[in-house]
Amino acid sequence: MKHVKLSCVVVVTFLMVGLLAGFAIGADAASDAPAKASKLWKQDCSSKVGSKEYKESRSQLKGLIGSLSESEWVPVATALMQRGADDSTNAAALSLFGEDAISPDAVKTILANQNRTWPQRVLLQTCYRFIRPDCSGKISKKNRLQMIEALAGHIATLTKQQKVSYGEERLMSHLIQSALSRYAGQEKTVPQMNMLSETMHAYATAKGPKDMLAKSITDWMKMENSNSLKIVTEQQAVLLLGHWNPIVRVKASHYLASQVRKDKAVGDRVMLILNDPRDEVVASAVGVFELACSYKPKVVIKKMVELLTSPKSRVVVQQAAANTLIAHSDEAQTTVDMLLDALSNSKVKPGPKRTKAILETLSYLIHPQSPPSQKQRLRDVAVYYLEFQAPNNQPEGPERAEGALKALEALGSYAKPAVPNIKRYRDQQADRFMKQNIDRRVLPSIETP
Repeated sequence: MKHVKLSCVVVVTFLMVGLLAGFAIGADAASDAPAKASKLWKQDCSSKVGSKEYKESRSQLKGLIGSLSESEWVPVATALMQRGADDSTNAAALSLFGEDAISPDAVKTILANQNRTWPQRVLLQTCYRFIRPDCSGKISKKNRLQMIEALAGHIATLTKQQKVSYGEERLMSHLIQSALSRYAGQEKTVPQMNMLSETMHAYATAKGPKDMLAKSITDWMKMENSNSLKIVTEQQAVLLLGHWNPIVRVKASHYLASQVRKDKAVGDRVMLILNDPRDEVVASAVGVFELACSYKPKVVIKKMVELLTSPKSRVVVQQAAANTLIAHSDEAQTTVDMLLDALSNSKVKPGPKRTKAILETLSYLIHPQSPPSQKQRLRDVAVYYLEFQAPNNQPEGPERAEGALKALEALGSYAKPAVPNIKRYRDQQADRFMKQNIDRRVLPSIETP
C-alpha cells in the first residue's frame, strides 16, 4: 500500500513538473515571439518575391502568428512596425494578422500610455490609417467606431492637461485626419463621430489658437469632406491648405500657384504662411512655389534651403522644400556647397529623412559640368551615409541609404570608387526593393561607359 501511495505521489509530482515546464516554455515562446517575428519580417522584406527564402520566411511568420493568442499579437505587431518605413510596408505587416488585427481595447491601452515607444506610435498610426475609405476590408465597422470612441476619450483627457507635447499633437493630428477622411459630416448619423467632434471642439476652445492641434481643429470644422471641392477664392484655397485629404491640399496649392503667376502679391501672402505652426499647411504652401517658379526665385531658394537644413522644420516640410529646390534646379546650383555643409560639417548629423531629402536634392543639382571638388564631396558624403551607423545602436531605417544611392547614381562614372560599398550594402542590408534599384539603376548608371 505504501508503494502505491509513493508511486502516486511520484506520478503527480512528475505531472506537475511537466505542466509547469510546459507553461514556462509557452511563456518563453511568447516572450521570444516579437524578436523572432521581427527577424522573419526583415528576411521577408529582403527576399525576392516567390523565392525560397521569401516563401520560408512568410510561412514561418504566419505560423508564428497563428500559434499565438490574439492577446499576444500586440507586442508582435509592434515589433514589425518600422519608424522610417513606407506606410504601405507597415500596413502590409499589420495585414498579416488579418481583419481587426489589434482590438479597440488594445488601441485604447496604447493611447493611454504616456511613455509609448516609437514602434507603438507607428502601430497606432497604422491602425487608424485602416479607418480610411481606401483601406476597406482591413477593419470591421464595429471596431472602426470603437476606435473613434477611444480617440475621443483620449482627446478629452488631453484637454484637461496643462501642456500637450508637440509629438502628441502631431500624432493626434494624424489619427483625427484618418477619422475625418471617412466620417466627416456624419455626426448626426454616427454617434461616435459626434462624440469625437464634441471633444475636438472642447479641446480647441480650451487650448486656444496658439496650440497647433487646436488651430488645425478650428479649420477642419469649417471644411467639407469631398475630393471634388471647387476652389474659387484665395481665402478658400488658403484654408484648404490644411485639409485632411492630400488631394484637396494639392488642389489648393495649384489654385494659389495659378494666382501667383498672375499677381506676385499673392506670392507675398503665401510666403507669410510659411510661418504657420501646422506642418501640412506649410508643406502645401511650399508646394505653391514648386509650381510657380517665376515668383522671386532668389527669395524662394533661400527660404527653401533654410527649411530643408533647419532642425526645426518637420519631415513633410523638408520634402516639400526639397521638391521646390529641384524645381528651381538651374537657379539653385549655388546652394550645392551649403547643402553639402549641412551634411558634413555639423556635429549632430541630420535625421534620416532630412539626410535623404538633402541628398536627393543634390542628385538633381549636381551635373557633368559641376566642379570636381563638389563631385568628390558628394561622393564621400554619400558613401558615409550609405554605411552610416546610428549612435547607441539605435534602429536605423533605410532613408539615409536611399538618398546616398540616389546621389551616387547621379554622379555616374565619378562614383566608381564607391561600387564596392554599394555592393556590400546590397548584399548585407538592402531589402528587395533597394536590391532591384541597385541592380537596375544605380550600378548600370555608374558602370556603363
